[in-house]
Amino acid sequence: MTNKEPLKVLILDRSINPTVWADNLYLADSSGTRNVWFYSPKGDYDHAKDFPLDIFKQIEERCSNLKKAGSRLTICMRRDDPGLGIFIPEIDLPALTTN
Repeated sequence: MTNKEPLKVLILDRSINPTVWADNLYLADSSGTRNVWFYSPKGDYDHAKDFPLDIFKQIEERCSNLKKAGSRLTICMRRDDPGLGIFIPEIDLPALTTN
């Protein structure tokens, strides 16, 4: 990828495999209950593109339906690639300061 901007990725609960719902999705990282998925028509991170908003919306809708049905799904978001460890400041900083 030649883009200097951070890549938009899907951060999803580890219990969910979005590849059953959409093509060209690849696992980039796993940490705790979270997985990071990237979108790449060529199948590798070097050719990755921002996670398409329309695909994210479809996955988000499916996740919402799973939660309504009682799933304990903890996270489904599209954002800049958080890097190794999948640290998400607005979620993880409050948890760190309360312990």
